[in-house]
Amino acid sequence: MLVTSARFDAVERNDLVSELSDSSRGQRKFKYWYPAEWLAKFFNQVAAEKKVPECWRQSTTIPIWKKKSSPADCSNYRPICLLLHSVKIFERIVDGRIRDIVQFTSNQCGFVAGCGTVDAIYATCLLVKKHREKGRPVYLAFVDLEKAFDRVPREVIWYALRQHGVPEELMECMRILYSCPKKVQAWCDRLEQFGLNLNVKKVEYLTTDVTESGSIKVNGVELPRTSLFKYLGSAVASDGKLMVEMNSRVSAAWFKWRSLTGVLRDRKIPEQLKSKIYRAVVRPVAMYGAECWPATKEVETRLSVMETKLLRWMAGVTRMDRIRNDVLRQKFGVAPIAGKMREARLRWYGHVLRGREDSVRKIGLKFEVICFTVLFNIEAALKVIGNGWKGYLRRGQHKFELILCVGSTLNLIRPLYSMNIFTYFQVFRIVRLIKASPMLEDFVYKIFGPGKKLGGLVIFTMVLLFITSAISLQLFCYVPNLKKFTTFPMAFMSMFQIITQEGWTDVVVEILRATNDSMVPFVAIYFVGYHLLVTLIVLSLFVAVILDNLEMDEELKKVKQLKAREQVTSEFPLPKIRDSFTRQFADEAERNGLESNNDVEPSINRSILRRGANIRAQRKVRMRHIGHISSRHIVSSLLDESNRNRALYCDSNQFIPNLGRGNLKNSKGIPMGARSRGFQSMKGKNHMEGLKENGDVRPSDSAPKKEPKQGEIDIKALQQKRAHAEITRNRIEEEMRENHPLFDRPLFAVGRDSRLRILCQNIVYAQYSPERIDPVTGKQIVLKYKQLHDFIGLMTYLDWAMVFVTSLSCWSMLFESPWPTTGENLIFNNPYLQITEYLYVVSMTFELMVKVIANGLFFTPKAVVKDVGDIMTFFIYFTSVIYLLWMPSHVEINSWAQLLMIMRAMRPLRIYTLVPHIRRVVVELCRGFKEILLVTILLIVLMFVFASFGVQIVGGKLAACNDPTVTARENCTGVFEQKIFVTRMEVYGKNDDKLHPKILVPRVWSVLQTAEKISTP
Repeated sequence: MLVTSARFDAVERNDLVSELSDSSRGQRKFKYWYPAEWLAKFFNQVAAEKKVPECWRQSTTIPIWKKKSSPADCSNYRPICLLLHSVKIFERIVDGRIRDIVQFTSNQCGFVAGCGTVDAIYATCLLVKKHREKGRPVYLAFVDLEKAFDRVPREVIWYALRQHGVPEELMECMRILYSCPKKVQAWCDRLEQFGLNLNVKKVEYLTTDVTESGSIKVNGVELPRTSLFKYLGSAVASDGKLMVEMNSRVSAAWFKWRSLTGVLRDRKIPEQLKSKIYRAVVRPVAMYGAECWPATKEVETRLSVMETKLLRWMAGVTRMDRIRNDVLRQKFGVAPIAGKMREARLRWYGHVLRGREDSVRKIGLKFEVICFTVLFNIEAALKVIGNGWKGYLRRGQHKFELILCVGSTLNLIRPLYSMNIFTYFQVFRIVRLIKASPMLEDFVYKIFGPGKKLGGLVIFTMVLLFITSAISLQLFCYVPNLKKFTTFPMAFMSMFQIITQEGWTDVVVEILRATNDSMVPFVAIYFVGYHLLVTLIVLSLFVAVILDNLEMDEELKKVKQLKAREQVTSEFPLPKIRDSFTRQFADEAERNGLESNNDVEPSINRSILRRGANIRAQRKVRMRHIGHISSRHIVSSLLDESNRNRALYCDSNQFIPNLGRGNLKNSKGIPMGARSRGFQSMKGKNHMEGLKENGDVRPSDSAPKKEPKQGEIDIKALQQKRAHAEITRNRIEEEMRENHPLFDRPLFAVGRDSRLRILCQNIVYAQYSPERIDPVTGKQIVLKYKQLHDFIGLMTYLDWAMVFVTSLSCWSMLFESPWPTTGENLIFNNPYLQITEYLYVVSMTFELMVKVIANGLFFTPKAVVKDVGDIMTFFIYFTSVIYLLWMPSHVEINSWAQLLMIMRAMRPLRIYTLVPHIRRVVVELCRGFKEILLVTILLIVLMFVFASFGVQIVGGKLAACNDPTVTARENCTGVFEQKIFVTRMEVYGKNDDKLHPKILVPRVWSVLQTAEKISTP
């Protein structure tokens, strides 16, 4: 037995201040008297003398009926004792000091600070829920003790207090207050040791296993089984359904309502007072235990219907009065009960998170977290054992799971758990469902596609938003009394609000009111055009991309794209070799050669031709004319080869090996045996048959018309046609290079094969190649992080560098602001902002100079300026150079300097021209402008037609006079007496036209009166 000799510490003033602060707020009898000091002296005297006043031993006992069984039975009453307030304060002080010594267990919710009945209900619901999820039965026994207050042995409490080390003086203070202890033990055999008996008549048990057929006996008495039990006022059902609890709560709320009907339905009581009574008495009864209810639509609808009926009874209206529920709630100032339920659940969630780690409400939550974390860790360990570390870390999914396991394990540590840092790792576990379900993964992949489409569209939208925000900031930052464009973040939010269409009209109206009257039409056109652009086009692109992804698989799209490319070859016709100066030169050379051929031996000709063939077979060929014979042979060979190629891809009836006129003339002096017609014909025939095996590759005008079968696509034929179109295009380019000396010469000055151009081409086309070929096997090497390698190889190094410099320059432009008015955030006063400006101009100068030298500016196959995007690039460059050279220190409204700053805001458009995928999005968008314009014109025409139709049919016919007795507009003049009606108020003489109160109102001819008449049911 542990007995301590510690003394009872004196009661101080601070102990009483905390207790008295919880007392009710009432009017004090003495203004300058505070009882804390007096009570401290009095309580210390009671503890020292171990005597209490006689009035402390007296109490008033009031029996309260339990509302069970017969009220004539005294056992159906629960007695309560009314004591003096000084006794209660002294008890609180003693109880607080005992609690500092004795530690209560977490399941004693009635004695633990911060716990209540909802904690116990939550623990019970959580226990039943978890067992039902695992398919395991749970047994709940509801125990009732018979006369527990009267049968507790008095010495048991003193024994328990000594075991916990409570000082004797504290125990003595308890003895002088109570002559009998109040200690209750809990379970069957242990109860009898302390004089307590189990009330078997009131004990029941409940199980979630509906198929269970056993029974429970206590002392030979079989306990009854129930399917519904009320635990602390909350109904617990064996099937786990919530509607039983719902019906119980609704019935309890109606019962409380009926007890207050005389007050809540009294018309003399103000509505505000009724609202307070309803919110304080009726609604808490209906929402008791709502913190543990799942958020289902059925529950919210059930309670909302109940609340609506109660409010209508309070207001004295029915549905026949046609008053909306929102009007009733606004009248009484009552929020929807569904919203209050969500508020209660959120407040309870915060209460659970803020609770102690050993509290009942948090033990179940923490146990659940631990179980799932251990389960995921075991899964990760098994995968590591089965695949090994290298095999496990090879997949990105396994790396993601490992990161989640590490973060979730760290979250179990108490200091880290309270910081809520690693809780996010548990939240991201839901992402694993996408990979766990193949159907879900396929659906997500279909919606978002490979990521390039939606990703490019998101980047396009964000860049468009940045550009429009920057332009709007430059346009409206100087407008007085307009705060929406003072800084870039505020301008960004305003333009984003217009995109989302959330109150965008309010933003535009505010801007129009603050703008100068002469500029209002232009400002309205600017914002309305921006709204139409982003709502009708940009946002519709997201829907179009998602629908396109859901329409068919990516593989089927590729096949259809190949099928569509059948029409591409028709854009590259196979023209006959034109009679240009080349052929004329060849014929002239032949004639000159025939005249002087008598002086040259045939053997010499063959020797020269063999040497020319050997020279052409070398890797690096350097052509040099050695006379008219060489020139004639080279040109004739090119013509013959082109004619043979054209004949191969034409109809077989037109297959002629030699079509050149020079060859016909030359064949007169050549023996028939020396000709190679038969060999060439056989070779061409074999080539033709080989091509036909892979599909009919002849042009569409000469190929036989044969409809393919459903879904049949000749892939080889498509590839061959595409390759042939590319060969034809290259042949035309080579012909142009030979015929025109200035063709493919950048700026008409740089040579085709000059070292400077080759160096610039190496700089421009330097690009990372993600493909790696094994030199031994010749197969492609599979790389890790293939998507990252493909992303790096998406553009050349020069384009990547310019994307980085452009992004850095745009980021620097975000810090430019006219505020504060001292100008410290303007570029001409801030040297740090000027650094990025100089860097951007110098980098872009180097880029354009290198690209022009490598590919040419105009009139070259790969010219730098070939479309609108390239023109915009040079426009951005020249505006940047002009601004850098000028650098205006004072910018006026509507000045050239402001216009130049607005043009600088187009700098992010450079990213469009650099990134291929974003450029494709813009190109596709521009291609659809024709159809969009046609649809817009059609819409405007239809609006004009129907507007004109409405004017012609009902124009001027819906107006009427506000005086019902006047029907003609000519008579709608003067004043008339309008009856006064007061809602829900008895007006004296309302049924008599003479006695009814009236007021003089002027007669007005307008549409409003007629509209009100039409809308009245």
